[in-house]
Amino acid sequence: MSGFRTEIDDFNMFGTKTKQYGLRFFYHPHGYEFITPDGNMLDLIIEGTNPDLVTYELDVFWMIHGGADPVNYLNKYPGRFELMHLKELRHDIPGNNTGSAPDATSVSPGRGVTNWPLLLRKAAKSGVKKYYIEDEAKDAKDQVPVTINFLNSLK
Repeated sequence: MSGFRTEIDDFNMFGTKTKQYGLRFFYHPHGYEFITPDGNMLDLIIEGTNPDLVTYELDVFWMIHGGADPVNYLNKYPGRFELMHLKELRHDIPGNNTGSAPDATSVSPGRGVTNWPLLLRKAAKSGVKKYYIEDEAKDAKDQVPVTINFLNSLK
């Protein structure tokens, strides 16, 4: 954990400062946190930060692309993820932990690899409070209505 002490200390400090102004500090993992020489950086940071000061945003795409299972993270850290990016990884895209992927690797939820009914049920039970549709594909203006229709079909 010593390799991540600076991040942990910084996050707790940022959380302290933002709390003074009635704000929350959130961290958004991007995939490269899941495989490092010292182990899983995201686990180390979550476990080392104060839950009253630091919370997290689960980006479904980046978590899966980085080799992690979002349902497992919600089970392991209930209440730590208050926000969620509803972003989907295409079926034919191999993941990696670079934190980088072409925009074309993103598709509308329901058209990729994620088990959305399971994930959204778990998210609701584990304390996710706000959900954001994030679509960076070139045809996002066409995909977002598909995403909304898919999400509405899950009710």
